[in-house]
Amino acid sequence: MQTSIGFDYDRHTLHDFVAEYHGCGSINPEDIRWPTEHLKAKSFNLNPPSSDYSVTDEAHGPFNDAFRFFAHMPMMSEVREPMFTQASQAWSKYVIDGAIDQSWNGGWTAHEMLHFYRQITPPECQTTSNMKVLYAVIAAFDLLTAWTRFLDDALDGDADDEDKRAWYLHHPKSFPADSGLIISVGNRLLHYFIPESHPCKRDIIELYQDYMCYASSYLAISGARTQKSPNSTLKEKMKYLIDDVTKDTIEAYHYMRSGDYVLILLHVCRLVACYKGMLDTSDLRALYSDTVRRAIIVLQVVEDIRDTKNMGVEVPPRLSLNGYLEYVNDEMIKEFDSGEPNHAFLIASLEMGRGESSTVSLTEDEKEEIMETLRDCYFPNEENLEDVDSNHRRLYRLCAMFLKFDVYRYVKEQVLPSTLAKYFLTHEQAVQQLNMPNDLLSYALGSMICQESNSRPNHVALEVERVMEAPDEAINEKAKVLKMFKLLQNL
Repeated sequence: MQTSIGFDYDRHTLHDFVAEYHGCGSINPEDIRWPTEHLKAKSFNLNPPSSDYSVTDEAHGPFNDAFRFFAHMPMMSEVREPMFTQASQAWSKYVIDGAIDQSWNGGWTAHEMLHFYRQITPPECQTTSNMKVLYAVIAAFDLLTAWTRFLDDALDGDADDEDKRAWYLHHPKSFPADSGLIISVGNRLLHYFIPESHPCKRDIIELYQDYMCYASSYLAISGARTQKSPNSTLKEKMKYLIDDVTKDTIEAYHYMRSGDYVLILLHVCRLVACYKGMLDTSDLRALYSDTVRRAIIVLQVVEDIRDTKNMGVEVPPRLSLNGYLEYVNDEMIKEFDSGEPNHAFLIASLEMGRGESSTVSLTEDEKEEIMETLRDCYFPNEENLEDVDSNHRRLYRLCAMFLKFDVYRYVKEQVLPSTLAKYFLTHEQAVQQLNMPNDLLSYALGSMICQESNSRPNHVALEVERVMEAPDEAINEKAKVLKMFKLLQNL
């Protein structure tokens, strides 16, 4: 017999919560039909385009309702003492609601996963019961995104903006535990809301744990680079020289920033749809991941162009580097404060400084000026890490160099087209060999535009929707991507 101050070792409260979500006995989650015929498939079985549903309506409707429901999940379900359970429940709901509001680009994760799953799953496995399980999976990975954003804001020292609150500023004492709470809820969602009968449950949970370890490592490295090393051995292992940075280095950083996360999202959808054995050879796995990686690099370059529009200003030619300092402002330097080798402007500057571009004619002195500026300014010396004035000056000088050599235009006219060309090369192979959905990049760009701001112009959102829903026969993927990029520039 249990008492009010005893322990609910059978987790009755938690199991009742799961049952309430699935319909209180109206359906046994273990009886949900999954497309097990996909388990040995070697390519995707795509559904024809359908106008029967809107991913945007689903993300902001049923999925959002489910996500808000999960905020009530009992976190101390083993404890039955009201003083603890009530306090725990109130705070965990507050934290999870805050994490939902923090989710990347206001629902980008949900849009991408819903769209992908709907494309690769037969209609008979898109029932309300199927989708409820998928909503729980999406919520888990969206919470994982929010967790990384909580930590990243603290590492970067970000303040509040119109899209999010910097959690560490408002809740400094509970911040470490709140971060752990978020990923704990995600973990519970996968363990308790995916039926045991799903053939890929273990694989999905492993992906969640893999990304949690991966993101922890990446964020730890990013933070460690911007603090003084505890000892000389660590200092030596953590530093890098700008002369060691290659295009492969920068593309790897692009992938680490977000590419691995997007790849995991698509892997998760693939596994929920039971395509477990599809990538059973190294060549197919490489093609699949390379397609996603190159799409992400395009998105990162596009994002860098979007975030540096204020550097596309007209400035006088042939000034000294110091002569361009008066055209630099505090808004420009924000984009380069991290010092990590991951920005499209660094790709462009290195190509120009190393004489690797056939479209830019520079003297040897100009090339050396670019390289010396990058060496001096791109990553701060450890002794200057906490010197605000010194860091401010180096960032101003770095941006002055970008203005002098019109790096913004070079990125738009040279880096972006070459990056797109590489993506489409692998994209076409993936469509042929894996039957990958054809709109992987254009839909991601469209989602980026639609989630750019809650106050976006209605006509822009309508134009995005029109382009995304146009059949491939009427407008191909390359044309869609270019239209999306043009819309993004006009925001």
